[in-house]
Amino acid sequence: MRIGEFARLTGVSVAQLRRYEAAGLLSPTARDEFGYRRYAAAQVPMATHLHRLVQAGVPAPLVTSLVEVLEDPSVSAQVRGERIRAVAAYVDLLAADPAGGMLDLPLPPARTRHTNGRLAGGS
Repeated sequence: MRIGEFARLTGVSVAQLRRYEAAGLLSPTARDEFGYRRYAAAQVPMATHLHRLVQAGVPAPLVTSLVEVLEDPSVSAQVRGERIRAVAAYVDLLAADPAGGMLDLPLPPARTRHTNGRLAGGS
């Protein structure tokens, strides 16, 4: 389906979908012969969840790290679960401290690896 139809189904604006694509968070499955972005119905849940996380204030690098492990079939269920729990904990902290003071705490180094400036999960 074209981007406009996908936007209506997900409740995410066309402009925001383009920003997600530019950030590497959600890419169209294809482009048609005219260059229009095409999305699959199977991408609707991911787009909806992604948008909710961004609206909740979860930073793009953390959202990116979550999307990467959810979309990578080689990542174990354990690593996926850990990443989901980490994002949930972040959202809980954000809700408890809207000013963000507690969120400045560093992440434990043994559980975090930086790759190209983005958080990446270990496997």
